[in-house]
Amino acid sequence: MIFNRFFVPSYRNDDPQVRKGSVAKLSVEKPAEKSILHELAFNDDSAQVVLAALKKLNDFALWQKAAQTSHNEVVARNAARWVEEAVFKNNALPLSESERKAYLLESAPTDLIIKVLMEDDDIAANHGLAKRLLARVDRPSVLQAFFLKRAGKALQLEMLEGMQDADLLQKLQRKVSDPDVKARLSELIDSRLAAQQRPIQLERDTTLVLSKLQALMDKSDYETVCSKMVKLQQEYQLLCADFACLSPEIRQQLEHKHTRITEQLARHSERLKTHWLAKQAEREAQASLQAMQQVAAEVEQALAESYRQPGKIDAVRQTELTAQVQKLAELVSAQTALDKAGLEKWHKQLARLEQEVQALPELQALAQQAIAALDRAQALEPGTEDNAQSWQQVRTEWQSLKGQFPRIPADWAERWSKYSKRWQAHFKQQKAASEEGLKQCRKHISSISGLIDAGRFRAAMSRFGKLSCDYHSLSGDAKARIERRFEQLQQQIERLEGWQSYLAKPRKPALLEQAKGLLNENIDDVHHRVSTIRTLRNQWNSLGSTGEQEDDELNTRFDAILEQAFLPCREYFEQLEQQRKQALGVRQDLINAVSALDPELSADALASELEGLKARWREAGPVSKEEYGSLKQGWEAALQPLAEKVAQWHQQNRQQKQALVEQTLLLVEDEDVGAACQKAQQLQQQWKQIGPSGRRFDNRLWQAFRRANDELFGNAKKLRQQTEKQNQTQVEALKQQLSALAAGVTLDSIDATRSALAEAEAAIAGLPAKAAGQLRREISAVHEQIATVSLQRQQQALHKQHQDLVRALGQWRTAESVPEEQIDSTIWQALDKRWQSRFSQSSKPHFSRLWLTIMLEVTFGMSTPDDSDNVRQDVQLAMMTAKLEQGSFLSVEELIEAWISHGPLSEEEIPLLARLKTCLDNYRQTLAEA
Repeated sequence: MIFNRFFVPSYRNDDPQVRKGSVAKLSVEKPAEKSILHELAFNDDSAQVVLAALKKLNDFALWQKAAQTSHNEVVARNAARWVEEAVFKNNALPLSESERKAYLLESAPTDLIIKVLMEDDDIAANHGLAKRLLARVDRPSVLQAFFLKRAGKALQLEMLEGMQDADLLQKLQRKVSDPDVKARLSELIDSRLAAQQRPIQLERDTTLVLSKLQALMDKSDYETVCSKMVKLQQEYQLLCADFACLSPEIRQQLEHKHTRITEQLARHSERLKTHWLAKQAEREAQASLQAMQQVAAEVEQALAESYRQPGKIDAVRQTELTAQVQKLAELVSAQTALDKAGLEKWHKQLARLEQEVQALPELQALAQQAIAALDRAQALEPGTEDNAQSWQQVRTEWQSLKGQFPRIPADWAERWSKYSKRWQAHFKQQKAASEEGLKQCRKHISSISGLIDAGRFRAAMSRFGKLSCDYHSLSGDAKARIERRFEQLQQQIERLEGWQSYLAKPRKPALLEQAKGLLNENIDDVHHRVSTIRTLRNQWNSLGSTGEQEDDELNTRFDAILEQAFLPCREYFEQLEQQRKQALGVRQDLINAVSALDPELSADALASELEGLKARWREAGPVSKEEYGSLKQGWEAALQPLAEKVAQWHQQNRQQKQALVEQTLLLVEDEDVGAACQKAQQLQQQWKQIGPSGRRFDNRLWQAFRRANDELFGNAKKLRQQTEKQNQTQVEALKQQLSALAAGVTLDSIDATRSALAEAEAAIAGLPAKAAGQLRREISAVHEQIATVSLQRQQQALHKQHQDLVRALGQWRTAESVPEEQIDSTIWQALDKRWQSRFSQSSKPHFSRLWLTIMLEVTFGMSTPDDSDNVRQDVQLAMMTAKLEQGSFLSVEELIEAWISHGPLSEEEIPLLARLKTCLDNYRQTLAEA
C-alpha cells in the first residue's frame, strides 16, 4: 500500500508521452485494462494519448463517439477521418455491412452521406438504401447530382416516382439523354404541373362560383335568383369533390364562406318571395283589369259604329251587346285590385254603357240628325255674311243634339272641332283686321295732332289725306268709336289750309336770301353743302304754292340759285364717279387675275399670290353699292376654289401646329425635364418648317406654343438651379465626410472607411463632372491614408504570421505524429495554408537548413557567424551562378517553404530558428521600405 503511493502506473503519469507509451502495454482482452483504455480514450487531456487509446481499442462505435463528442479539435478531426475511412473500407476498423448501413441511415453526418452517395458504387447499386440516404440528405442539388452522375436507368425510373418538384424534374429533363427516362420525365412534369395548378384552379373556380352566389344578393327577380342559385349550388357540389387537394385552411375558408352566403341567400330569397307573390297577385289583377278594358272597348267600338252607320245594328246585335255589358258587370264585381275611386269610376262607365245599349234605337235616330248637321257645317265656307248666319244656326242645332247623346263619338267630335276652329279663325281674323285698322287710324290722329302742335302744318295736311282714306275703309262700329276725334281733326286741317297762303309770303323771301348766301361761301365740306341745300329745299316745299304769278317767279329764282350753289358739288360727285369707274376696272382686273391663277400651284405659292391679290382688293377704291355687290360675287366665285385649296393647306398647318402645341404641353408634365427640353427644341424646328395657318389662327397658335415652351424651359431652369444648389450642398457634405474619413482612418476602421469611401464615390459618380471635380483632392487624401494604414496592417499581419511560424517550428519536435497534434491548435489554424502543407510534406529539399538560412541572410545583406564563412562563400557563388545561368534564384517565400519542409528541428538546428526569426524581421523591414 505504501509502495502504491510512490509507484504511479504509467497510464496515470503526468507526461503525455509516458501515458501514450503505456497504451501499447494495455490489452483489450482484459476487462480491467480495456476499461483503462476507455478512460484514456474519452477523458485524457492529450490528443495523442486519446488517439493512441482509440487505435488500441479499434472499435468503430468508439471512433464514432469520439468524432461526435470530443471537444479537442485534433481528436474530433482524426476520429472523423477514421470513421470515414472505415465507412469506405479503407482501414482495419471492423465494420459489418449492417452496422455500416445503420450508421449511414441514423448517425452519419450529411457531408459523409453525400460523399458516400457520390463515390461508393455499392450504395448506387443498392436502390433502396440509396433512396433512403437521399431522403435523409433532403437536398435537391444532391438529388440532382446523384440522379445524373451515379444512378442507373432502373434507379432513375424508381427515383422519379418519388419526385414532386416540377422545377427539379424540368432540370433533369434538360440534362438526361436516355429516351425512356426523358419520356417518363415529360409525363411526370405534366402530371406534377397539373397537380400543382389544380389547387389554384380549384380555389379560383370555387371563389368564382361563390362570387356569383354573392352577386345574387343584388338581384331582385325572385325567379332568376332561385334558378341561378340552384345551378350554382350544383356547380359548387361538383367542385367539392376535389377539395381534398386543398390545404385545410383554404378548404375551411371556402366552406365557411359557402355556408355564410347560402344562409344570406336563403333570407334574401324569402324576402323576394313575399314581394314576388304580391307581384303575382298584382299581375293577375292587372290581367283582369285588361280584360275589363278590352270588353268595355269592344262595346264602345260597337256603339260608335252604330252611330256612324245607324242602320247596321239590329236587334240581334243589340242582344249581343247586352250580353257583353253583363260580362263586364261580372268582371267589375270580381275585381279586387282597384280602390274605391277606381271601382266607382268603372261602375259609372258600366251604367253608361247599359243605358246606351238599352236606348240604342233612339240614339241611332239622333245620330242621323247629327251626321246631317255635320255635313251642313262642312259645306259652309267662311267669307259671306249669309254663311256666317247659317253657321250660327248649325252650331245651335249641334249643341242641342250633343246634349241628348251620353257620349259623342270621337270622329264626330274631331269633325266638329275642325269646322268650329275654321270659323273661329275667320271671326278672329275679321276682328283683328278691324282692330288693326282702328289702331292705325288712332295712330294717324295722334301723329297729325302732334305735327299741328309742333307747327308742321304742311306735313299735317299731307298725312290727313292718308287718314281720311283709312277712316272711310273701317266698318260702321269701328268708325263710331273714333268719329268725334276724326271730325275735330278735320276742322283743324280745314282752318290750316286757309292760312297756308298767308304764311308762305313772308317766309319764302327769307329762304331765298339764305340760298343766295351759299353762293358766297367757300366749300370746305361738300357733304355739308348738300345737306344745307336739301334742308332749304324741304323748307321751301313745306310752304306750298299759292298759284299767284309772284309765287311762281320766286319758285323759279329759288330753283336757279340752288342749282348754281350745287354746281361745285356736282363736279365733286362727277370726280367720285370717275374714281368709282377706275376702281371698278381695278377690281375687275383683280377678279381676272384670280381666275387666271393656276390651281395646280403649290399651296404655299398659291397662298402668297392670293394674299397679294386680296391686299390689292382691299386697297382698291370704292364703287357703287350695286356694282360692288356684283363685283363681290364675281370675286368670291373666282376666289372660292383657290381659297378652298389654301384653306385646306391652312387647316393642315393649323392641325400640325395644334399637335405641336399639345405635344409641348405634354412635355411640360414630363418628369424627365432634360429629355423634354431636347424634344421641345426638335418641335421648335418642326414649327419653323410648317407654313401659315391663316390670319385668324397664326398668332393664337404661336402664343400658345410660345407659352408652353416658356413654361417648359422655365421649369427646366428652375430644376437646373435647384439641382445645382442640391449638388453644391451635396459637394460640401461630401467634402466634410471625406475629410472626416481621411482623419479617422485606423487599423480597426480601415474596412469601414473603405466601405464609406465606396459609398461616397458612388454618390460622387452621380454628380455632374464640374461638381465631382471639386472633390478630387479629398478623395486622393482618403486613398493615400487608406494605403498607409493598409500597409501598416499588412506589416502587422505579416509579423503575426512570422511569429506563429517561429512558434510552430519551435513546438514541432518529432516526425512520429502529425504536426497538428504537436502544434498548438490556435497557432496551427493561423498558419498560411502553403506553410501547413510544407509541415505535412515528407520529402526534404536539396539544400540543407543551414544553407537555406545563409541564403536568406545573403538576400537581406545580413552577417553570418564566423564559423559559417566558408559556407556563405559557397552560397553566394551558387546564387550568382544560378542568376547568371537561369536569370533568377529562389524567392524569399520559396526559401521559407523549403526551410519548413526539412521537418522538425534537430538539436543542432535549434540555433538556426533564431537566425530565421532575424531574417524574417529584415524581410518585413525591406517590404515596408519598398
